[in-house]
Amino acid sequence: MDKIISVPNSVLENALDAVVVMDAKGNIVAWNRHAEVIFGWKKSEAIGRRMSETIIPHKYREAHEKGLTKFLKTGEGPVINNRLELSGLRRNGTEFPIELSVSFFEKNGEKKFCAFLRDISDRKNAEKYLVESKDALERTVKSRDEFISITSHELKNPLSVLSLQIEVFNRRANKDDQSTYSKEDVDHLLVQINDQVNKVNRLVDEMLDVSRIRTGRLKIELEQFNMTELIQDILEKMSEQFIKANCGVPKFNSSSPIILGMWDKLRIEQVVVNLLTNAIRYAAGKPIEVKLSTTDEAVQISLQDHGPGIDKDKQKNIFSFKTSPDVKEVKGLGLGLFISQQLVQAHGGRIWVESVIDHGATFIVELPFKHGQASGVKIVPI
Repeated sequence: MDKIISVPNSVLENALDAVVVMDAKGNIVAWNRHAEVIFGWKKSEAIGRRMSETIIPHKYREAHEKGLTKFLKTGEGPVINNRLELSGLRRNGTEFPIELSVSFFEKNGEKKFCAFLRDISDRKNAEKYLVESKDALERTVKSRDEFISITSHELKNPLSVLSLQIEVFNRRANKDDQSTYSKEDVDHLLVQINDQVNKVNRLVDEMLDVSRIRTGRLKIELEQFNMTELIQDILEKMSEQFIKANCGVPKFNSSSPIILGMWDKLRIEQVVVNLLTNAIRYAAGKPIEVKLSTTDEAVQISLQDHGPGIDKDKQKNIFSFKTSPDVKEVKGLGLGLFISQQLVQAHGGRIWVESVIDHGATFIVELPFKHGQASGVKIVPI
């Protein structure tokens, strides 16, 4: 063990590790340059100080003192000649991870301990980053798998219905059932086929929008149009859906017949249609109200239903894209609200929901008249 002492001081001073020597009383008797760097104590300040009160955190001090006493009596201890990872204490009171190895030696009848210490904060941070990255990747893969699973299910539904309708038609045609060729039956079949094809198209469009949003390729094409007129056109186009859902004709109120602004007309129509479709889906048989109002800086579109309402806990994440394994909780992919929020934010606006259980839900979209560039969005004035 005397070889440790025989090492020139210049070597210890320039070692990449902190070198600290402690005597049998627990006092520091040697302190190199790197120890000054990582612990913050100058050599002149550290020499003579008690080791446990200088670089050892409070939670380890009692164990250190007991371990020192035991080793001096028995020559046994868990620290000597072992490489350990513990916490060190800087002069400013902060703790940080260290790698430690301690050797015991005697010289001229004096018992001493030589500790080599290394700050491993960067390594620990890297390990933490790798673990977090691994966890994030696993969550992403799981989310992707769930998305693919539910998407496949959603795509299969309209395709299965379409296949069944065609199969039934073919069976009747093969039996030479003349009623199969009646105008009423053919028209009915074509309506059903068109309905299922539209469902598939909407789902594919939603998936493409999610891809554009997540890869920063969403494009907003600005043009000036009358918001009041757009809402009226949408309500007229969706009139049959309102009737089928027994919602009646939505009550529409606008603060002005002409509300002009620069927005992406097709994308805002997509947002409003998503919200109205959502109201029809969850509040069928109940009236729907649509209101338009303005401030000096923005227009607000308010869509109120009189359905079951939305629980407060669900309101927090209602615009988040999250798949759910509980089919009862999912009506479709749940992409509509997520996409709507992204489109509104791309216009520099915001969207939120106000709801009380058993008293319906109101979705409010606020769009500024002055459009600002949104991150990850390409703005194209028409």
